Amino acid sequence: SLPTDAVAFLALGADGPARAASAAARGTVEPLENVTLLAPIPRPGKVICIGLNYLDHAIETGATPPKEPV
Repeated sequence: SLPTDAVAFLALGADGPARAASAAARGTVEPLENVTLLAPIPRPGKVICIGLNYLDHAIETGATPPKEPV
């Protein structure tokens, strides 16, 4: 069986995609019209914004792109 939410699915690690593919091959995937889509990660632990990490945006603002995300 597969987890019913994205957080639990991600916790499966590398095993998750293989289990999902196996379920899909067995035809045990719920049809999309039978489900309600929600936010994939309802309470993220952090949000990473990367504005100046895009070279074009950094040039627009006159800044130098950082070596690491800030």
